[in-house]
Amino acid sequence: MAEHVINNASPSAQGRGGTVVPSICVFDVNETLIDIEFIAPLFERLFGDSRVMREWFGQLILYSNAITLSGPYTTFFTLGQGVLKMLGSIHNVSIQKDDIEELRTRLLTMPAHPHVPAGLKQLKDAGFRLVTLTNSPPDPQPALTVGSKSRSASIACADSNPRRRSTTWSVKN
Repeated sequence: MAEHVINNASPSAQGRGGTVVPSICVFDVNETLIDIEFIAPLFERLFGDSRVMREWFGQLILYSNAITLSGPYTTFFTLGQGVLKMLGSIHNVSIQKDDIEELRTRLLTMPAHPHVPAGLKQLKDAGFRLVTLTNSPPDPQPALTVGSKSRSASIACADSNPRRRSTTWSVKN
């Protein structure tokens, strides 16, 4: 799993007693900024239980980490559709091309959690630089445009640079 390192301390970023006061906030995107519950209706329709979405997401994170650590690169969406097909097989549910397309559409249009735009604005107004890290495709995502893109120092996407997927992320002045 990627190790996140922030080293942005300047002499003026010293707090009382010489402690370092952080000046950058780094966020994961999926489920931190954007609400994956938006895709639950697909799982309700397919499996008769929207809670299967949480099983899918847990497996997706597990396989994403396993593949990242083992070396071969696979996009987050490709893994997501593979995990959906796997769960279909486990639960004896036939997954069709239209289901995969609905998953893709829902993944690319997930909204930000309601508190995200105001929270990011509050952090930005307090002087923090904001950075998002994601392994989601670089397609436009409402959460990024609504909540973080306009307020971020940068958006680092593993899908746009597969060599980054297992590296240590560093943010420095």
